[in-house]
Amino acid sequence: MRNRGAFYFFVCLIVLAVAAIFYSQGSGKEAKNEQTDVQPATVSSVPVQAKTDDLRFLESQFTVKAHEDLIYGTKENFRMEQENLALDLYEPENDALPMRPVVVFFHGGGFSAGDKRDAAKISNEWASRGYVVLSANYRLRDEPFQDFGGTLNDAMDDVKSVLDWIKEYQSEYRMDHNRIAIGGDSAGGSLAINFANEFLRDGNRNQYGIFAIIDIYGPMFENVKNAKFPPMILIHGTKDNTVPYQSSERLSGILRDQGVYYDFLTMEGVGHNYTNSKYWDSIVASTSHFMRNTMDRSDKTYLTETSGLRASAGDSVVVRLKRQPTQTDVKGQINMQLPEGWKLASDSAFEPKSDIELSVKVPDNAVSGIYPIVMTPKSEQETSKMTSISAYVKVVDPLSITFNTYYDVNSKQIHTQAVVLNSSLSDQTGQLHIKRQSADGVQDDQFAIDSLTSGQTQTIELPFYMEDRPTVSFAKPNGDFALETTDSKNVLLSLPQKREIQIDGSLEEWKDQTTFALNQEEQVQIPDWNGVEDLGGTGYISWDENNVYIGLEMTDDKHVQQNTGGDIWQGDSMQFAFSMIDSDGKATGTNEIGVALHQDGSMANWRWAAPQGIDMGEVILLDQAISRSGNKTVYEVAVPWVELGIFEVSTGMHLKFSLLCNDNDDGIRRGWIEYNGGIGYKDEEAFGDLFLISNP
Repeated sequence: MRNRGAFYFFVCLIVLAVAAIFYSQGSGKEAKNEQTDVQPATVSSVPVQAKTDDLRFLESQFTVKAHEDLIYGTKENFRMEQENLALDLYEPENDALPMRPVVVFFHGGGFSAGDKRDAAKISNEWASRGYVVLSANYRLRDEPFQDFGGTLNDAMDDVKSVLDWIKEYQSEYRMDHNRIAIGGDSAGGSLAINFANEFLRDGNRNQYGIFAIIDIYGPMFENVKNAKFPPMILIHGTKDNTVPYQSSERLSGILRDQGVYYDFLTMEGVGHNYTNSKYWDSIVASTSHFMRNTMDRSDKTYLTETSGLRASAGDSVVVRLKRQPTQTDVKGQINMQLPEGWKLASDSAFEPKSDIELSVKVPDNAVSGIYPIVMTPKSEQETSKMTSISAYVKVVDPLSITFNTYYDVNSKQIHTQAVVLNSSLSDQTGQLHIKRQSADGVQDDQFAIDSLTSGQTQTIELPFYMEDRPTVSFAKPNGDFALETTDSKNVLLSLPQKREIQIDGSLEEWKDQTTFALNQEEQVQIPDWNGVEDLGGTGYISWDENNVYIGLEMTDDKHVQQNTGGDIWQGDSMQFAFSMIDSDGKATGTNEIGVALHQDGSMANWRWAAPQGIDMGEVILLDQAISRSGNKTVYEVAVPWVELGIFEVSTGMHLKFSLLCNDNDDGIRRGWIEYNGGIGYKDEEAFGDLFLISNP
């Protein structure tokens, strides 16, 4: 076979800049065929006036059976060793379809890390809708960019082997090898794109039956070589510091210029994290609708301009349908299957060669959620074959609330503002309720919202400081509650040390310092977490003019740390991050640092992110002590302010902060537990607030 390394170098040029992607789990489990039943996924919509068959592939309908560690090949890896390559297969149970369409998904990790289990959540979502989903490992390298052509040759060959495996086992798992979608996140997305682009160049499109590509922030390639390139959905966050959002913007332009059907879901304000809770339901819905619409594209009279739309209760949305070139001469009517109480507000007739816009009215009492719409063209010519298409509307709360906490230099107190944005298309009037925990119990404070126009904001100075997360609701004049949400970030007030802290692996002198908990299920990113005895604990933070101090006592049933340097995150370890706040209140100059205890008692640290002018790698001036006794691990560090690029500290100083504890059992990184967010999935917007205050 000819060497394609040079070609892949250019088509994946941006991948070279993302050699370190830290969102992965280890590999190396013994091969097995283990079946587990999983309950249907949680992303679902409200009642819809459509048949169950019409919602197949769109709504969660099935319990999922998982077949783990199925070996699809054994190949020589870069170490010149034979490596078993495995996949996890997720299939819907009790579904009567003889052959089911297939989704093949490849994990991210910069071609050096990651595991098929990283995609368990999205795999369960798709399988519960009727797809057979394969999440596959592929050959990785410790230094993938030293011979990037060889790295990609191996990975592309593994993709081909997975597709061959589908054909071989199609009867056993009822997989339709003529209807396959392939995709992945980050490096996995790039791998899927480039495989599709390459096999098109070789004229093998029909050999694999690929009908769609799912690209989640995969680095772009240089060009699409064939206008018959499969339809593609792109998903990318605007604050992705690993693979720039602009790469997907350029790719969408290439697809548009080449006449390739595509959809583009932008995650506003999100980093390199497709499991971000703000967009998770949209990602599941967008990919599910896109695959359903493109699965049998030749039978479609129309395709949607985009799979997903947003609206608030009382708004009208416009669904735009693009006429397909294969069926231009027929005319007829669009039959609409709408959610209960929704109304079609426009003519649904269509003429030959015409696009169409359908206006749909969202009822005033619609609650937030995902609402599917199924549309079936009916031709005046009864012989014309036309199949339904779908779109969804994400009904969002009419108001979005942001809490800003700040230090007032005059009163020398911490204050909180609530910034209210009208996200709907209509004026909003009512009462904003903020429920919070106080010394006197739960308080329900109310604030008037008076004729807030679309896109307008209102800033409310709250007469109290909130450290705990509040619950917010908005009551309209008719008594309907149009919003109910809980703020997801924490605020910490760090006291200066009251007595000298000894960095010795003991936290006896920390007991009167600021504490924070790592014991809540919503903090955990471990699929089979068994509570705080599995992984959980308490953190402490303090400061003086020279250092910021962190203490952490964790219960961890197993301690495994066999990694060094920048890979210590793959074993049991602690990671923490700080960002400075500039004069405009924006986070800047992020530091991300980790510390770890090896099996032999030696310790290690590493810095993965730093402000300009500060070197990444080992943090020389950091003082650390880590001890392990029974099932308890104690981390204790003193970080000089100068190591963070901070040369002057004072009372009231505002920082952004997050802390994470990785969990590794039996040599496999299972996941992590995190206070705030933004480290495990890179997103500085998820960091919480930290204020340096004085002792009372």
